[in-house]
Amino acid sequence: MPLKPGHILFGAAALLLGAPASAQTLASKPIRIVVPVSAGAATDILARMAGDWLSKRTGLTIVVENRTGAGGNVALEQVARGEPDGHTLLVATNGAITINRAMFKQYPVDTLTDVVPVAALAEVPQVLTISSNLSARTAQDLIALAKARPGAINYGSAGPGTTPHLALALFARLAGIDMVHVPYRGIAPAVTDLVAGTIQAIAIGNGTVAPFAEQGSLRRLAVAAPQRLAYLPDVPSAAEIGLPRWQVETWYALFAPRGTPKPIVDELNAHIRAMAVDPANRKKFDESFYDAMPLSAEEFAARVRSDVAKWERIVKDAGIEPQ
Repeated sequence: MPLKPGHILFGAAALLLGAPASAQTLASKPIRIVVPVSAGAATDILARMAGDWLSKRTGLTIVVENRTGAGGNVALEQVARGEPDGHTLLVATNGAITINRAMFKQYPVDTLTDVVPVAALAEVPQVLTISSNLSARTAQDLIALAKARPGAINYGSAGPGTTPHLALALFARLAGIDMVHVPYRGIAPAVTDLVAGTIQAIAIGNGTVAPFAEQGSLRRLAVAAPQRLAYLPDVPSAAEIGLPRWQVETWYALFAPRGTPKPIVDELNAHIRAMAVDPANRKKFDESFYDAMPLSAEEFAARVRSDVAKWERIVKDAGIEPQ
């Protein structure tokens, strides 16, 4: 399991930051990082952080290119067809890499074979959050309310098959309750309606809801994680609310085209792992409620494979039929 902010060993930092320049295998040309979302989204912000860091570490020019469309498949296809030399990279979430495989019977890019896992950047557990207009004070209260009024509680998401959708679909299934999914075109309008009380619940990273929870317009009831989060010490874990299988998170990571040489993958991975232990970057991660994921390329590849199986189970457990 990835280490949480503030728990990363400084011995590892010394090793990573002291990697010799002679080990570099990248060519002296720009690195292009393709992002499947618009500028300003979380994926884009993390991609630019990684790009700035790689530029400092390698001395190379980094170009971040936003290529939206087809649920991330436009960017995926572009990178999958790219030159496998470490100079064409993708920053994507588990939504594009592992969830879509479970949601759709056909997909244009095989994310287990057409792209190579390079390095994990960060992950964000989902936080069950409700409108303060609801009387529920705990997750158990919410479940009791939903059982008393089946179909009366609406939850929002950024669209079908997104992590917020699956997080609460699974929550409802495990809790034995009936909640209504309301998909939006992006998470911002869903949060706006949640604050207004138009919908009643959402499951999303803490950074999205924290300002409203602190103002009192939203209430955080539980985290979809096995343990409480350091930055939400008063919010119970999935196990504590009686739903230990409710574990859902969004992660962000770097990928490269199939055939990218292992020495180049390992070099890029070492740079990103160094970013995870750099004090300035750790501070940025902590401020945005990101958990760093300083995994080796092999460890991250294993995580991707296990997550494919995990999301197949989640989609099945949530009662969702692949399209």
